[in-house]
Amino acid sequence: MKNLEPLLNKLIAHRGIHNKYIKGNSLVSIELAIMKKLPVEFDVTLTKDNVIILCHDSFIKSGDKTYIISKHDYKYLKNICHELVTLDSVLNIVSGKIPLLIELKPYNKGNKLEKECVKLLDKYKGFFAIQSFSPFIVYWFKKHRELYIRGQLLTNSYNYNFIVNGIYKYMLFNKFTNPDFICYNIKGLPNKQIEKIRKFKPIIGWTVKNQEQIEKYNKYCDNFICDNILEIRK
Repeated sequence: MKNLEPLLNKLIAHRGIHNKYIKGNSLVSIELAIMKKLPVEFDVTLTKDNVIILCHDSFIKSGDKTYIISKHDYKYLKNICHELVTLDSVLNIVSGKIPLLIELKPYNKGNKLEKECVKLLDKYKGFFAIQSFSPFIVYWFKKHRELYIRGQLLTNSYNYNFIVNGIYKYMLFNKFTNPDFICYNIKGLPNKQIEKIRKFKPIIGWTVKNQEQIEKYNKYCDNFICDNILEIRK
């Protein structure tokens, strides 16, 4: 049986511990989470030469120019954004000290990101879980890495057509992807579907910004991904 306790017993730092001086998804933000012994959530995507980097978006901006990550090699992007961090370097630095929640962004075609991730994660000795908004990514891990802890990210509204919106609203793909937990946008709570699922699977709420929100949504969730986590923990 999978042990999800490391994901549930402490608040999770959203993109590490960051503020106006420290960027999220940066090495410093991860190192601060290690210092505070807090689980950390971060986003990953893939460069043209198949290097996994931490980034929330499909692009990097520099000045008035925008660079699509999947169309450029890592070294080229690193010259543009010196704070760019690879998943490999994060795994080496964390080395099992804190739990990791890794969100795979659905920007790459052909399961390339999933395949590159497992090359690193299969060798990693610490606790980690993966999650994604894409049920296709979650299903890939069910099929190819059944023992990985995997979560389905969901929100309360989608900008698709009527049919796709309905599929997401009622989470019809969960029967096939069978995630170990659901990570749900607190703005959509309370939610009857989530209440039903919570009887069988943990619910992690995102993204909490203050103690008041934790108190408000605590009865619907088993844990939270948090901004301003140091302030919340005071």
